Amino acid sequence: MRDAISHYAGLLFIILVIPTVADEQDVLIVRDTADPARLVTGNVDVSVTPPGFALPNRVFVAELTEAFPGIDDLRGDEGFFAISDASELPQGYTTLDGGVDVRFNLLTFALGCRSANLWVWTDPVDTGDEGYADDVEFEPVEPPISLSYTKTPSSFFKATVDGSDEDISGFVIDRTSAAGGLHKHLSILLDDDDTSTSTPIPAGIYVVAMTVGHDPDGGGPMSDVFFEVFNAGLGRNGDAAASAAAAFFAELVRFGPMAGDLDGNRIVNLDDYAWFVDCTTGAKAGPVADNCACADFDRDDDVDLIDFGKIQGFF
Repeated sequence: MRDAISHYAGLLFIILVIPTVADEQDVLIVRDTADPARLVTGNVDVSVTPPGFALPNRVFVAELTEAFPGIDDLRGDEGFFAISDASELPQGYTTLDGGVDVRFNLLTFALGCRSANLWVWTDPVDTGDEGYADDVEFEPVEPPISLSYTKTPSSFFKATVDGSDEDISGFVIDRTSAAGGLHKHLSILLDDDDTSTSTPIPAGIYVVAMTVGHDPDGGGPMSDVFFEVFNAGLGRNGDAAASAAAAFFAELVRFGPMAGDLDGNRIVNLDDYAWFVDCTTGAKAGPVADNCACADFDRDDDVDLIDFGKIQGFF
């Protein structure tokens, strides 16, 4: 699972729903009737009867807010839902098996030349006529910031990402009912290793990648990689930025990495050329260092004139 982006191969056609922040929108988990080994994620609105569905979807938006006055940690939750009546699902989807554990993993993924398991777009600003869409720019989170999924008791059920290049094994979300149903909420904590408001957690848009499955590490049915985008500490002022970030990751899901995009903002421009030049001069710690490997377009273990010709073509 080192390169989660490889999960996107073969996605030529996909219907994507760009959700806005809504407390009642849970992650729906169903099986693909054409491929029972593949789980599919979508949105479910559990505030209506019968529940409303949007399938498939691989980008979800939620909000993290200050939970207690005087403490700077940001908190929220995410619901996971599996329906027990296949007749209520759209054609092509069916229920999960009954009496099975549903687990999750948190994955590292690449944006440009860098890989991390937690990314942030800090204090997004609307810079032009296109709104936030021309200004989405994520960076790997740096210590001491971390994001954790937990359930009670949290001392046993906790999975944390911190911006490192490391996949994190999650835990059992819940066991499905005999009919395949499931509805469980996990708590989410954005933490900076202290509770002082004098050193606040940077407000912004945070994102993680994950999969769910009956047995993600043992070859059991599992989902494609999906993303959770968090509006953290921005309130309603961050809703537009969160939607722009959701569109950004929906494009990544649909089209995969963009050739020549070395800084990971899905635009190939002079910033990427500057990154390339740094790789040729060793300014980024060596010509085939981790953050230059993606500039080695011909994969011959160096960054040279042949690669220069290729990046010219990517413009």
